[in-house]
Amino acid sequence: MHKIKLKRLTFSNVLSYGNNENVVDFTDGLTWIKGPNGAGKSTIVEALTFALFGSPYRDINKADLRNNTNTKATLLVKLEFDRTDANGADEYCIERTMKPSGTSSFVFTKNGSVEKKGAGGTTQKLIENEVLGFDKRIFENVISLNTIQTIPFIDMDPK
Repeated sequence: MHKIKLKRLTFSNVLSYGNNENVVDFTDGLTWIKGPNGAGKSTIVEALTFALFGSPYRDINKADLRNNTNTKATLLVKLEFDRTDANGADEYCIERTMKPSGTSSFVFTKNGSVEKKGAGGTTQKLIENEVLGFDKRIFENVISLNTIQTIPFIDMDPK
């Protein structure tokens, strides 16, 4: 069994957010995001989902995640997290970009060293199976369930 602790989500050009760098710091155990309509809660979930799985949370085209107001802007999402298990702790970072052409890139690091680079595919399944311990379907269900639960989704049992 292992534990994942989100540290920081950095993104730009996601949905209505422009070219400026936006940072969500998950220090002090932040697991709940609350705000009025239009505050950006869904954008954070979309950026988090895109970082982890390379696709949107909602049923929209991947290209629709990119802010198209700035036609030359590249979508950037970077997620930093720790994974702790019986063997100790490791620091991970997943960085994904999507250019206006729709071309995506992917960099996955462990303890500062690049583990994988390029596109998703088998690398994505490896991350889900060997690092995260859950796939997008489970993640989506936990996010949906957490709107009525009080247990932080990252502490919920993956089953």
